[in-house]
Amino acid sequence: MGTGEAEGGRRSGKTTFELASEAAHLALADAGLQRDEIDAVFLEQPMSEHHHMPANVFLEYMDMRPQAAVAFAAGGATPHAMAIQAAGLIASGVYETILIVDADGRATRFAGDKGMATSQAADDMEEFETPYGASVPGRYALIAQRHMHDYGTTEEQLAQVAVVERKHASLNPRAAYRDPLTVREVLESPMVAAPFHLLECCMVSDWGTAFVMTSKRRAGRLNKPPVWIRGFGSAQQGYNLAPLQSFSSWPIQHSAKHAFRMAELTPEEVHVAELYDSFPITVLIALEELGFCEKGQGGAFVQGGAAELGGKIPVNTHGGQLSYACGHGQYILEAARQLRGEAGQAQADGARYGLSQGTAAICSSSYTIIYEAD
Repeated sequence: MGTGEAEGGRRSGKTTFELASEAAHLALADAGLQRDEIDAVFLEQPMSEHHHMPANVFLEYMDMRPQAAVAFAAGGATPHAMAIQAAGLIASGVYETILIVDADGRATRFAGDKGMATSQAADDMEEFETPYGASVPGRYALIAQRHMHDYGTTEEQLAQVAVVERKHASLNPRAAYRDPLTVREVLESPMVAAPFHLLECCMVSDWGTAFVMTSKRRAGRLNKPPVWIRGFGSAQQGYNLAPLQSFSSWPIQHSAKHAFRMAELTPEEVHVAELYDSFPITVLIALEELGFCEKGQGGAFVQGGAAELGGKIPVNTHGGQLSYACGHGQYILEAARQLRGEAGQAQADGARYGLSQGTAAICSSSYTIIYEAD
């Protein structure tokens, strides 16, 4: 696996395809591969570009002519979905080497009212929630309120997720926000959708990430030690809140079960976890459903320090979407950095097995991947 990350930021001034090609060139260089050694390109369908064949436009920026170029759309879980598809295609011998790219110049392209207009336009087919004011933060807030009601989770415990991620981001020179953060500061930031405050909501920024996946045969010839995929799993429901049968059982649990079974590992054997973090509740549910703590105990787990570096299972060691940057591929890249020992001051001790997990829709889509260091 070769990895690359563009210089994005809260507003980089770059287009999506500039960010994508920058990240891709870095990933190829990291792997020690040339463009003509790539058999297929997978690209996340960007929100900021409405071309119906963005993967082929990306090929023009890269001057590439692979066998396949495909755009995927699976929300925040798209890079995980692409990686799982790539793993199957490589294992079956269809392709040997696949370049996977996730980029979006979202902050540069959309600002203020234009951003809100785009968000609403994406939801214009919904009949039962959006017309009544149900935003994405509002929907996740309902999930958080139910968790608080059922398990006694507190606002302070939710805020602690943002505090832990900021602590990790302070060790990362690439993070957008690195200043120390306290629970009180989180709770005093403006309310967005109760119980979420501004500092508990995923930032909006530009990003570009890329990674290369290849066969075991070729992996031994790459520049860097490979990171092996031990197992993966996925599980889906609908998009909205309405189809959910329960607020106490989520697809994450099922994707985790498949991944751990394939990997022949248990949650206790994982050393670091990079979890999708649109809001704090997303992290708490993931910790519970993945088996790192008991159901309903995610808040206490984080509040007790278990998710920090040096704790039971360090979470989002780069800072996540709450402090590092917006973006969906960052979790896979950070897992690779950790297992290669390239995470700098944020390196988890003795990291041999890692996990990354992508959530999409309203907590109703999940992809989980488990990795092993070489």
